[in-house]
Amino acid sequence: MVALPLGLFHDDHKTTHEAGLRLARRWPQLTWLLYADALYRRIAGLVEQRLERLRADGFVPVPLPPATARRDDAKRRFASVAQVIRPVTQSVSKDRIYRYASDLFAFDSKHVSQPGNGKAIAYLDSAYRLLRENQKAKNDLEQAFSLGFGTSGTFLKYNYAIKVLGEESVGSQPAIHLELTPKDADLLRRMPKIEIWVSTQNWSALQQKVHENSGDYSLNTYSNVALNPGLKESDLQLKLPKNVKRVRPQR
Repeated sequence: MVALPLGLFHDDHKTTHEAGLRLARRWPQLTWLLYADALYRRIAGLVEQRLERLRADGFVPVPLPPATARRDDAKRRFASVAQVIRPVTQSVSKDRIYRYASDLFAFDSKHVSQPGNGKAIAYLDSAYRLLRENQKAKNDLEQAFSLGFGTSGTFLKYNYAIKVLGEESVGSQPAIHLELTPKDADLLRRMPKIEIWVSTQNWSALQQKVHENSGDYSLNTYSNVALNPGLKESDLQLKLPKNVKRVRPQR
């Protein structure tokens, strides 16, 4: 039997989970035990999302038998090595175990059979929400700064209310100053408006100003922009060092 985390939150858990799935495809004859990562399994939706992804990848998760059946099975399996294992476990520091239990109690886990972990869950839920908000903000910013480079007018009209503020110059180049207001209410809450100065010579962005709801803004100014530069065949060739080893994980 191989135990494998669902990989719900931390990157190292996710990496271990993905590596284990590769091995599971290679050795399906083994028994693979998937467990929901402690604390993080209490964040709403994470376990369900991971199980749905497993099903989409062709795996069929099956719930474990009741706890009493697992306990009896564990006792039976443990019996043959009990004389070797017990001396090792008896040498474990009881003080360290007590401190661990005390910390769990402080997190509202009052009994091993009813692990509440209320304070830890509240903290992790808040951290997870903040992480998602930060990722959304990063994605919003990347999308906003891509608007002036090849985005179609149809896309802009569908997603933004567009206002022409006039003709100006960015450096020595003439430009049209546009103001874009998101039509999506969620995006509008985070990013009330975007300003773009579009070159009248090649119709690409010369400058972009993305406003945040806090009053802060990000300003990008572009120079020496090359559109559709010529490429040689050698530019598309993958050049690797001589000592590179090619590995095929699925074989």
